[in-house]
Amino acid sequence: MEETSPTAQMLLGCDEDEVIHEVDFGRFGVDGSTEGWCGAFVAVNAAAGVDVTDALSDVCVGARTCEVSLSPEGLGVTDPAPGQSKTLTTQWRCRRLTPKPTPAVSPRGDASRLKLTKKTPRAPLRTRGADIVDVSGERVKFEAVNWAGGENWRRVPGGLDLAPASSIARSIAAMGFNAVRLPFSVDTVLRDPPVADAAVAANPFLFGATALGVMDAVIVELGKVGVAVILDNHMTVADWCCQRADCDGVWYHDASGDANSTGTERAWLAALTKISARYAGAPNVVAVELKNEPREVCPGRPWHVGSRVCDPSVFIDADAIARSSSTAGDHFGSRLAAAEAILDGYDPSSCAFPQWNTGPPELMYKPAMERGAAAVANANADVLIVVDALYYGRDLTRAGDANGTVEVPETRESRGRREFPRRRSLLRGGPSAGARGGGRLVYAVHDYSWYVTPDESTGYDAWAASRTAAWGYLVSNDTVPVFLNEFGVNHASLDAGEEARGESEWWRWFARYVSPGGLRSDGLDLAYWQLGGTQVGGTSRRLGAEESYGLLNRCWTGPASSAHLRAVRALAEHSPERVGSLASE
Repeated sequence: MEETSPTAQMLLGCDEDEVIHEVDFGRFGVDGSTEGWCGAFVAVNAAAGVDVTDALSDVCVGARTCEVSLSPEGLGVTDPAPGQSKTLTTQWRCRRLTPKPTPAVSPRGDASRLKLTKKTPRAPLRTRGADIVDVSGERVKFEAVNWAGGENWRRVPGGLDLAPASSIARSIAAMGFNAVRLPFSVDTVLRDPPVADAAVAANPFLFGATALGVMDAVIVELGKVGVAVILDNHMTVADWCCQRADCDGVWYHDASGDANSTGTERAWLAALTKISARYAGAPNVVAVELKNEPREVCPGRPWHVGSRVCDPSVFIDADAIARSSSTAGDHFGSRLAAAEAILDGYDPSSCAFPQWNTGPPELMYKPAMERGAAAVANANADVLIVVDALYYGRDLTRAGDANGTVEVPETRESRGRREFPRRRSLLRGGPSAGARGGGRLVYAVHDYSWYVTPDESTGYDAWAASRTAAWGYLVSNDTVPVFLNEFGVNHASLDAGEEARGESEWWRWFARYVSPGGLRSDGLDLAYWQLGGTQVGGTSRRLGAEESYGLLNRCWTGPASSAHLRAVRALAEHSPERVGSLASE
């Protein structure tokens, strides 16, 4: 389902060994009621528009993928509602061309037992300067996508109710991505609850599985198609992220010392230890991220609508809160956060502001991340350790100080050589003579259109200079890898044209900066937010609603927009000038 525009298209698709066998129905018109239509027969409102079932069948049956225009002319019908936005509601069925081979390893099995047979790069991955490298010294450039859901209320990666895990994994590889950032929450890892069958409805073999059992299956399927995994500690309590009043801004929200709490620092370290150890033998798990989007914690309700009430004074000393808020203006990230808190209706004096390596001990970020790094390193000698920038992934200004580097221990030797499947065309970067990748620390940053400040909005030069000062200098100085592991753009913003402002303008700046020839000659390590075509729920979100930033369609069967996918993939494959022209097609 997509709103119509002069260039809007919708892609119907099947797996690589299937074709579209039948179009059950197709209706084009004004009707916002499309909940639950994917994957099941539903009653279609005859008043919603015109029947285009035959038109879709003529074009699509027998093809593996079929791109159709979302315009009356393209569908060969009279406009049912001139001047109004319209949707195409359709359902199709796929038929396999050849018998499905019996998998060598059951997806339900332990991911550590997966035996890979493809030619693969030699792992574990390590860092050298600003590069992530394999053991031969060749750069491994992450061209990744975020598969959200495991951090949220359903506690499983999204789309498993609509499409098989194997199909989604193949779609990820077919779209050209070589890695997936896979979010989880601390409470999910520690409790490992059974998941609802409805959350995995398209994967009956997972009925009755626990949350980590589902994660096992997803990681196995990604490994089969040569896709690496970055495990992302996205939330403490499962929910949609992120907001300053969700009490999830720092690495704990409980200072009671309760051994049964999942909100203490002890619980956070236990979750990192557990998940790192669980996948110590998984050949395609290459990194663990310690804490997503660290930020200020303010009293209130998340998103101003949440049922929970956050009060940082319950778990952070009042004097520490006062000291942190009084010095917020002294630091780049907290200065931005305090200004934005005021605009969002919060009183910064009541908020707790973490700082890199200064201020109250309970809010010092760098020492906490070193404790987290030690937990991961002691459980898994082979993974990279990813540390997020402060304040929603924006501020690494203090990471370059003389004592600012997060120390990641090399506690023991690797248990042996591990490999993840390699698709040679996806893992880019030329050989580096005499390389010996030895580090494990990777910093992570995020960027979105709403991060643009008034000072940065004057043009590309001001915007880029701000990014370089905040974190890009670590790349320019060849200090440490910086992984831009969240960024995203709305479908509509890519259709707005090269003169459009707002998010469209930000995208042009962003593409110029991160692409080859921008900040670095061969481009940055990237992970797009997000994969899914539907929202995965959580506070302020609606389960099953269309995800306007998602790469996949509402059925999770193929790209929602080929133009959108081209624009994202162009960040790694083309010069900045080419990116601009693709993004405006």
